[in-house]
Amino acid sequence: MICNSLLIGIAMFILVACGTGDPGGLAGGGIGGTGISVGRITAIGSVTVNGVKFETYTATFSVDGKDGVLEDLEVGMLVAVEGTFNADGTTGIARSVIFKDNLEGPVTDKTAQTLVVMGQTVNVDATTEIYDAIGNAITLNDISTGNLVEVSGFTDSSKVIHATYIKVKAASFTQGTEIEIKGVISNLNTPLGTFAIGSLTVDYSSATFEDMLESDLAKDLFVEVKSTQGIVDGVLVASKVESEDEIFNISGGEEGENVEIEGFVTGPLSDNEFEVNGQPVRITSDTKCEGNNCPAVIQTAIDSGARLEVEGTVDANGVLVAQEISIESGDDSGESDTDASSDDESDGSGD
Repeated sequence: MICNSLLIGIAMFILVACGTGDPGGLAGGGIGGTGISVGRITAIGSVTVNGVKFETYTATFSVDGKDGVLEDLEVGMLVAVEGTFNADGTTGIARSVIFKDNLEGPVTDKTAQTLVVMGQTVNVDATTEIYDAIGNAITLNDISTGNLVEVSGFTDSSKVIHATYIKVKAASFTQGTEIEIKGVISNLNTPLGTFAIGSLTVDYSSATFEDMLESDLAKDLFVEVKSTQGIVDGVLVASKVESEDEIFNISGGEEGENVEIEGFVTGPLSDNEFEVNGQPVRITSDTKCEGNNCPAVIQTAIDSGARLEVEGTVDANGVLVAQEISIESGDDSGESDTDASSDDESDGSGD
C-alpha cells in the first residue's frame, strides 16, 4: 500500500512502515519491511535519506505536485520515499519519491545567517545546501535581495524555517511566474478577503479554491497559497488556495505503523505528550532515552534548540507512541560526511 496521505514533503523527517518490519535503532538508519521515509537527501545517484540508500530503478517521482525524474532531485531536499527497506537498515528499493518545498518566492531581506522570503524567516547554516539556477553550488553570499528562491527545510516552534535546501530560481520575480507558500492561517478577515501566514498577508478575494471551498477557510487551517501576481503593496495576491496536510502530520497513518521522525520540538512536554514538527508524540515507561530520562532529553532539546529523533508506532488516534528518543547530532544525515560524498552522485542509473 502506498500511503499517499503521508507524503507531505518540507520540513522534518518521518519514516512510516506500511508492513510489519522489525523496528531498528535510530542509529541503524532505518527499519526492515516496506514503508515511507521522509527526510533530507544526503546523496544522489540512488537516493539516500535518513541513512538508507534507496535504489530507484522502478521508482516514480513527483516534484512539487508534478511528474518528475531522478535528475530533478538535489542533495538537501526534504523528500518522502515509499518503498522497501532491507533488513540491514541501510539499503532499500524506492517505489516513489515525492518532493514538496516550504515556499518559493522573492527574498525581501538578508542578514549574515538568515533570509526573509515572503514574510518567513529562513535560517541558513553550514548544513544548508545552496544552488544557483543551473544546479551549481553557491553560498549565502551569492544570494541577493530580490532573488527568487525555493526553500526546503525544518520549521521550529517559532515558525522559523531552518533550511536544508535553497535554490535561486531567477534573479527576480516577474508577473506570470508562479510562486507559493505553505502554512497555517491566522488573522482571517472574511469581509476583506484576507488572512495571514506568519507575517505575510494574503489577499484571497480573487483566488480559486482546490480541494476545499472558500467557506472552509478557518484559523489554524494549513493551506498552500499560489500566486502569479506576486506581492503587491506588501500583500500576496493569491491566484489559488489549496487545502494541504501539515508537512509532518501523520494523523492519516494506520494504527500500528512504524514511524521515525526527525525534527524540532514544536509543542511542550505535558502529560507525557509533546510535539515534533507538529506531530503528537507520547512517551511511556517503555520508551528508551539517553540516560533513561526522557523528560530531561526532551527538555534539553527544547532549551537548546536541538533536533530530536523519535521512533515508534502510530496509535488509533494518530499519536506516535515513542519507542526510542535521542538528540540529533552531526550533519543530520544519518551517515558521515565521507559516506554521503562518496555515494554514486555521477551515476544516474538508480543505484
